[in-house]
Amino acid sequence: MGRYGQKTQAGYHWYEGRTPLPDPVVASVCPELAREHGIARRSDIKDQEIIERLMYPLINEGIQILDEGISYRPGDIDVVWTAGYGFPDHRGGPMFMAGQIGLPEIEKTLDHYGRVRGNEFGYWTPSSLLKSLVTSGQPIGAWTKG
Repeated sequence: MGRYGQKTQAGYHWYEGRTPLPDPVVASVCPELAREHGIARRSDIKDQEIIERLMYPLINEGIQILDEGISYRPGDIDVVWTAGYGFPDHRGGPMFMAGQIGLPEIEKTLDHYGRVRGNEFGYWTPSSLLKSLVTSGQPIGAWTKG
């Protein structure tokens, strides 16, 4: 639709300068896409569910990045997210958050959403390192590439 955000003054929002405003086009496109793809619209989504569905896969991917050796320490991932992507620094970054939430809770919740939402593309599949850390009881903050 040519909606590339601020550079076209239209994306998920309509822009007046750099100010995002609600866009009626998006308000009409979203329900239509939901109907087209058989997605039931819900009005009862709690804040915790939004956090889990957005953050837990991000945390899982960060743990996968560690397992693949792309990053050497969990704190390196947190620095990239807080300094580079604007992740709220008072939250410490996704790996720090993982330590606060607890890896067993993250694994259990990913499994839950995989069952409830479907997992055709592996979006909810816990990484092998996440599973290993949960089994061993090792916290993410203490992990180092062995």
